Amino acid sequence: MAGWRLRDFHPDDLDGILRLWEEIAATDAAPVYGLSEVLASCQKDHAIVAVHGDQVIGAAVGRAAHAQGWIVFVATSAPW
Repeated sequence: MAGWRLRDFHPDDLDGILRLWEEIAATDAAPVYGLSEVLASCQKDHAIVAVHGDQVIGAAVGRAAHAQGWIVFVATSAPW
């Protein structure tokens, strides 16, 4: 099977982002930003995903606001 690769976020990646967010939310290290903010930033700001085959295994989401850059969400998950 092919290895993982990075690419720009596509709208059809929302399910993968949701799965990653739920994995993080289920741990003691709860996400700082809520799911609605993460999904909004995916669509309006800057986001990349790591994919293994067709599965989203990682994501980095950021936004620029008030002359600063903010990391909204970073997560990884093993594809197996």
